[in-house]
Amino acid sequence: RRKLWNKMKTLSGDKCYEAAAIVRDQVESLDKVTQVQQAVTPEGKDEDVVAISREGDRSCGVVLRIREGKLLGSESFIIPSGEDTSDGEIFDSFFELYYHSATGIPPLIITQRVLTDRELLERWFRERTGRRVVIVSPRKGAGKRLVELALRNAKFKILSEIKPLMTPTSLLGELKKTLGLISTPIRIEAYDVSNIHGYDAVGSMVVFENGKPLKSDYRRFKIREVGGIDDFAMLGEVLKRRFTRFKAGRDELPDLLLIDGGRGHVSTARKVLDGMEIHKISIIGLAKRQEDIHLEQVSEPVRLPRRSDILHFLQRIRNEAHRFAIEFHRNLRLKSIGRSALDDIPGIGEKRKALLLVEFGSIEGLKKARIEEIVSVQGIGEKIARTVYKYLHGE
Repeated sequence: RRKLWNKMKTLSGDKCYEAAAIVRDQVESLDKVTQVQQAVTPEGKDEDVVAISREGDRSCGVVLRIREGKLLGSESFIIPSGEDTSDGEIFDSFFELYYHSATGIPPLIITQRVLTDRELLERWFRERTGRRVVIVSPRKGAGKRLVELALRNAKFKILSEIKPLMTPTSLLGELKKTLGLISTPIRIEAYDVSNIHGYDAVGSMVVFENGKPLKSDYRRFKIREVGGIDDFAMLGEVLKRRFTRFKAGRDELPDLLLIDGGRGHVSTARKVLDGMEIHKISIIGLAKRQEDIHLEQVSEPVRLPRRSDILHFLQRIRNEAHRFAIEFHRNLRLKSIGRSALDDIPGIGEKRKALLLVEFGSIEGLKKARIEEIVSVQGIGEKIARTVYKYLHGE
């Protein structure tokens, strides 16, 4: 395997990409045999293993899925990585991006790095799965070896993906032709909404112009009108606010809207634009998991080859929108967990404060809660719950 790996690196360095791809496929075939043996755990556990490798302006995130102690498979995603983005931010964003829509979440997730919001994410997983999900970052033992396996896969994947990209002009022209768009998408706007258990829901808009990010036009939206978890309604609110600015003469129109989602999200976007009498804009959705592309007026999704430059370009834009939303969402969470009325209550530290604010959304929401509801929050207990209730109600 090492000889094949070194041969592939040499071919890539010499820009012999087709030959390198053949060697890469040979290594992948070898890995399919050896990795299953390496990843077997005697305890027969169900677990995911998450790692990221970074090369220049791109990173690759890998998730190994181990069930009953055997490696069932892995998923990998290429992620854009700006110079001003730290490794920790990239890892946090990838983790939330993947598990935002993941199904079959196991009771144990092993991570390469310690997550910034580990406790909040564990609580989010409990709400989604109805059981405890533990996130660990082992420094030794079997867990560490699994992380190293995932990291090797990520390094190999990103190395194999390094190849000359199409020029922006040809890329945008090919995108128009492949998806049957109304016009060449010189200006592309991508939208995403982010929330954890309906808390501090936000939306993001990122802009790519001539194939490159136009960060001066990025926008963030704090969801104001939608209560609870309703991605369609949140997306609708974000689009209405964005295109109201256009109606007021403060923004230009894009050639293409890229929505993080499937057919329902595309339909929601079209309804908003039609309601505002804005028609000459193409809308597509890029759904996670299978990376299906959903087009209007087409019943079946388009599924491009995994190595397609067009797919990689759309993934890059979609992932940038998600990263931007998660960054805003995290900042709001930290701000909410900052100074609050809970700071003066004896026995309430940062951890308990975070648990209460995530559960009830705000101090006002907590004030409306009964003692029994506060007690039900894991990690609080009856004594602390009564103390909080009495303090907030002036007793």
